[in-house]
Amino acid sequence: MHDNFFNFYVSVYEETTLPFLSGTKIRDFFLDPKSCAYAYREGRKKIREIFGPEISLPHVSPAHFSYGHLACLGADIDFPENGEPVPKALYKSIEEAIESLKRGVNFRENKLFKHYYMIYEYLKREFGEEARFEGFGWEGPLTSAILLRGSGFFLDLKKNPNRVREYLELLTESIVEFVYFLREINGEPKVNPTSTGLCDDMASYLNPILWEEFVLPYWEIYYSRLTSGKRSLHCENLTPEHLDCLKKARVSHFDPSISSKTRRLTASIVREKLGEIPFSWRLPSFELVGMTTEDVKKWVINAFKDGASEVYLVLEPILCDEKNSRKVLEFMKVAKKIKTSKLVF
Repeated sequence: MHDNFFNFYVSVYEETTLPFLSGTKIRDFFLDPKSCAYAYREGRKKIREIFGPEISLPHVSPAHFSYGHLACLGADIDFPENGEPVPKALYKSIEEAIESLKRGVNFRENKLFKHYYMIYEYLKREFGEEARFEGFGWEGPLTSAILLRGSGFFLDLKKNPNRVREYLELLTESIVEFVYFLREINGEPKVNPTSTGLCDDMASYLNPILWEEFVLPYWEIYYSRLTSGKRSLHCENLTPEHLDCLKKARVSHFDPSISSKTRRLTASIVREKLGEIPFSWRLPSFELVGMTTEDVKKWVINAFKDGASEVYLVLEPILCDEKNSRKVLEFMKVAKKIKTSKLVF
């Protein structure tokens, strides 16, 4: 059950929503400092006009994307004019991957990192201390391994499992060093004493029977090297069978987000599988647009009754009109009443 704890939030999908509201091209939001600053100024102003004071505005930083670490390892990142960045596979073989990772890299010398830091410095001049150096992110071990090797990873898994273990260990160590690098830039301790999050969606590509060998050991390296506190996990597409592994990973909070497989899950199934582990439950934008305000109210109440510790939704362009903004505010209103125990069922 909840142990009297329930939370909610509404975040902004900055990568698409701020460009949409400001009339900025997505590529320019990611790569051009002036366009990035303009998108924050105009986009945040429009969010306030549409949703009022209830929505927390995103803080200023270079545009968020998860492939900073992959870029530092040498992966090419494609920035479409009006689409989100896409990394290209880097390693042609598992042997090439291992040898490259053994050599290591200087993250600070990466061209894209330098560009991102330049954008940060520009934003700091424009917005002062409000600007933060965030956005140049990383993926978890399995997602990184698959993106860097492409479909070859699954052949490696079958033909060279020992080499895959070596690859994953080296790659996880590289991810940890990258996080240390970013924390040093931001004046943070290498090991966070409170908590650390992990995003590793592509771990779901592996059958649950493989997790003991090819997922959990590398999550353990990641978590144990980065925090002495709580372990939060975002991982899409998990099946009910995958959920049995999360206790072994000592996950403190789970976010299944949304995806085709995740729709096989219900909040009640997640609660049954995870026991006392808190988890979030997301109301997808594509569902909200087809709902009435009464539907939204029922959705929040049912998510709470089914065991969700937290509900949330993410503002995307399709929600930024008068009709859907009312539903977003209803979502927050109902969730707030539950949180403050002012809603009687």
